[in-house]
Amino acid sequence: MKRSTKLAVVTLLALTLAGCLQASLSIKITPNPITFEFGEVSKEVTFKFTTSGFGQLKLDKLVLELLDEEGESVWNDEIELDASAFVVPGITHTEKHAVELPEELRTATQEEYDAELKGKTYTLSVAVTGGKSATAKVDVVFE
Repeated sequence: MKRSTKLAVVTLLALTLAGCLQASLSIKITPNPITFEFGEVSKEVTFKFTTSGFGQLKLDKLVLELLDEEGESVWNDEIELDASAFVVPGITHTEKHAVELPEELRTATQEEYDAELKGKTYTLSVAVTGGKSATAKVDVVFE
């Protein structure tokens, strides 16, 4: 074997053993920020999942959580995934979903909206749990 080929094989093996090429997942959320005005109760949001590395990737749950300005959870939801797949770098999967405001944040009048939500910024946290967890956060702005 040529010296350069041996060097490439050794480098690839070292990166794999060091975990640099382990299978992982990243999440991108659009729009960023998500904005709500009085009377709006849901927004269509795009979640883009992108793989990197090589190997088996286990996905247990998709966890969505809305946090207020103090970091307190005002709403959360868990979706069981219970999936496993062999991944290679650069595979993307896009999902569009409506993100709905929880009942507690839906106001009956403009005055209530202005007093309770207008001008506030909450955070939507999205996490995929499993062998290698991935998280993304996006602001939720009440205009």
